Amino acid sequence: MNSHKMMEQSRRDDLESLANVMIYMKKGKLPWFRRLNVKMTRLKRYEKIRDFKLQTTVEEITSGLPEEMKDFYLYCRKGIDFYERPDYGYLKSLLHSLIFKENDRNVLCF
Repeated sequence: MNSHKMMEQSRRDDLESLANVMIYMKKGKLPWFRRLNVKMTRLKRYEKIRDFKLQTTVEEITSGLPEEMKDFYLYCRKGIDFYERPDYGYLKSLLHSLIFKENDRNVLCF
């Protein structure tokens, strides 16, 4: 989001981007990657994507996904400050839980 606002980016922005990639890999789409007018300038297209991202809630982005993905996204977007070091242990535990559910370590859940 900070990239769209022309602000300096931090580790939280990198983590939010990672979350977007994981969501895209699972769902095959992201809410803001819809058809835009082909004749639009690149700047106008980025403005529209930015506006759509600002209007889209975390619940909408993560709908239909496991709760861990929502928790990951919320942590990246709202859980850490600009200069704060992310709790990588917590994020790793969320990802681990996404990949291996409960006792059945052979089932890929995400």
